[in-house]
Amino acid sequence: MSHDQAAPLIRRSAIEQLREAEGDLPALQRVWQALPAEDRSDPGFLERAIPYLIGAGDETIAHTAIEQALAQSWESELAALYGRCKSEDLRVQLTAAEKWLAEHPDDGGLLLALGRLCLRGQLWGKAQSYFEASLSISPTRAAHLELARLAEQLDRDVEAARHYREAASLGA
Repeated sequence: MSHDQAAPLIRRSAIEQLREAEGDLPALQRVWQALPAEDRSDPGFLERAIPYLIGAGDETIAHTAIEQALAQSWESELAALYGRCKSEDLRVQLTAAEKWLAEHPDDGGLLLALGRLCLRGQLWGKAQSYFEASLSISPTRAAHLELARLAEQLDRDVEAARHYREAASLGA
């Protein structure tokens, strides 16, 4: 079997190792560090691997890997995941995402990420604007759910219910 033929099998095995270590941060970090550098920078692999790291609480590896991958090749799905990562300095993360926005103004995933980052920073108006902009480009369940949660936070129950219905109509 050639390297090119084996690569997808090896990546699936790595994803399975990450899945098995789910919730065990030290085990996830060991699996991550054992991965070849090319896997840790492959956008398709990262889209599947990053949620395990985020779920275990290691957003540092996650947001760094996303930043490095996006610097090489833009992927909207990775940009969307960036909003789920928590760095030590939210302002630095917001600055990076806003810089990307100048280059990718019509990216629904990036707008969703910016909304999530603003939500974490309690920038309610900006968060709402980014979520609504994301919806105008690509109506997603995730953006409706974020808007519903934001509306609940602001005691706008009718608006929250409308976004929950919209999210439900879009399915998983």
